[in-house]
Amino acid sequence: MPTVTPNIHFDGCCANAIAFYEKSLGAITTYRLTYGEAGGGSAEQAGWIYHAEMRIAGQCVWMSDGAAEAPGNTLSLAVTFDTAEEVRAAYAGMSQGCTVIHPMQSTGYSPCFVSFIDAYGMRWELLAGQAG
Repeated sequence: MPTVTPNIHFDGCCANAIAFYEKSLGAITTYRLTYGEAGGGSAEQAGWIYHAEMRIAGQCVWMSDGAAEAPGNTLSLAVTFDTAEEVRAAYAGMSQGCTVIHPMQSTGYSPCFVSFIDAYGMRWELLAGQAG
């Protein structure tokens, strides 16, 4: 059966974003290949990420640099936590430099929900499950 894997494209800041998500969300990088290691890109791009895979909340996410080739970051990632406290902790770690879309609030589908664009231009929705 096919699977869907979010693929996030950055413009030269993918390595920084990976470190940020590892720290803020406890993400685990399982694979990382630079343009230099892949034998592609310019000398300036040698340290850029050609392809990376990480696990965020148990889900696989792919990441790479090269957003200038196809600008626009229309992908949004929703991370569902067990409790509102976990939502608040993750948001506290990710909120520096973010632009809030929907402030933290209770909704009809979550006791704790927040939507924002992080410092790297990625849109996130953090929420607690109904039991949260």
